[in-house]
Amino acid sequence: MLTAVVLLALWWSYVTPIDISVRARGIVRPEGDPIRVIAETGGRIEEVCVVEGQLVHTGDAVLQLDKNDLLLKRSSLETRIHFTELRLADLERQLSDETAIEQQTASVDSIDHEAYERQAQANVANARLQFARTDLLFHRGLVPRQAHEESRAALSKAEAEELRLSSRSLELKHAQSAARLRELKASATPIRSDVAMLYHELEQTALEIGRRTITSPTDGQVTSLATLHADEILPAGTTVGTVVATARSTIIESWLPTSDGTYVHPGQLVRLQSDSSNPNHDDAFDGTVLSISPDARFNESLEGTYRVLILPGKTNSSLRFGMTFRAYFVTRQEPLLWLLFHKVQDAFD
Repeated sequence: MLTAVVLLALWWSYVTPIDISVRARGIVRPEGDPIRVIAETGGRIEEVCVVEGQLVHTGDAVLQLDKNDLLLKRSSLETRIHFTELRLADLERQLSDETAIEQQTASVDSIDHEAYERQAQANVANARLQFARTDLLFHRGLVPRQAHEESRAALSKAEAEELRLSSRSLELKHAQSAARLRELKASATPIRSDVAMLYHELEQTALEIGRRTITSPTDGQVTSLATLHADEILPAGTTVGTVVATARSTIIESWLPTSDGTYVHPGQLVRLQSDSSNPNHDDAFDGTVLSISPDARFNESLEGTYRVLILPGKTNSSLRFGMTFRAYFVTRQEPLLWLLFHKVQDAFD
């Protein structure tokens, strides 16, 4: 029985593979660079609206600058627009009334002119008839010269009145009225220009008010935030912080000692285990080496490391930016029996 147990243990240790790995530390990072949040305009800081690590949506306020001066300017512009539009409305109403009155006056004047003209023509006809009759009687010696001269004068007066009514007096009157209407229309042009300018200034002020609220450019997580406090003056163009878009892939960044660099290559299997995991639970998962930097970086102690990027083998919703992991880069697998044999051999040597 003991022999069977020993043989079974030897067989199990022979068929059971053990990972031979290189160890390193890793941290969760977004793939690619984070998006910088930049203040388009400067001003006094009223409120810092987020903290590092906070999840934000597109348009969420990151930093609020004081905008009281712009709100007062907007109120002033709205008041000026209101009264300028009232002036313009009064002028347009006056122009409309003048136009209606002119149309009615022109119609009445035309009717009156035609009546006066017909009366003048009738008066001329009567005066001519009267003069012809007086002239005939004068030449026969039946009326005195004074009566003849009075009849001639009456005819001249009637002809002059007809000539006056048949002239362009009515057209001149209409032209004068049209000139007055054009003058009223012209006086409305600068007021309309003022209204358009005020609306443009109001639109620019609204845009400036919007710039005083510095917002997140994307859905994501605030990964860094400048040290800012209320009532500080923020210069325009200042980088307020960085946001990593949630749509980006999550990778794990690791730094491998130069002595172990030869054992790691792209596509290699990596076993990952969170530093915060419970030692009694096996929550490790696999990943794959995406890339390894061709050049090592050295610190002041001349200790070099290679930057290794690892892609998690499955989507893990529990991964958060900044989480740390133990990374085991599997270089090869050996049977457990073979490892025990080497241990015994090393002990005898």
